[in-house]
Amino acid sequence: LCDERSDIFSIGILAYMLLTGESPFTNRSLVESILSRIESRPTPPHVLNKRCPETLSAAIMKALEPVPEDRYQTAREM
Repeated sequence: LCDERSDIFSIGILAYMLLTGESPFTNRSLVESILSRIESRPTPPHVLNKRCPETLSAAIMKALEPVPEDRYQTAREM
């Protein structure tokens, strides 16, 4: 399913990387990477970067929710 929510997920990954200097999903293989997006949560950005406000960290984490219905539904909402 490719809609606005998949773009929001991508923005979440980019924002995470910009704030922390690392990928939210680091795995050795494509299969491990896909599974980690479903089964685990990345460390919140504010934990890795003390200068990141917790509110921004929470917004990024919501954008990275594995279930599209749990993410922001539109860019305007985000």
